[in-house]
Amino acid sequence: MDLIFSNGIGTLRIVLRQEKRDYVLEKVLPEKYRSNAPQSEKNAWDKHSNDVVDVTCLMLATMNSDLQK
Repeated sequence: MDLIFSNGIGTLRIVLRQEKRDYVLEKVLPEKYRSNAPQSEKNAWDKHSNDVVDVTCLMLATMNSDLQK
């Protein structure tokens, strides 16, 4: 099972790197921005948040059904 998991993570990292979303696995999503934050900070947070959702869905979709339980 460890080998299957390792191969799956390796494949996932390749796909995420190509999509420029591999940072989601390493970088923690910070707390949501303040209402008076600069627009660039808001945009960066929104992108990171959306990427987290996309990566989570991709991980669940490719996961062995036994592991989803």
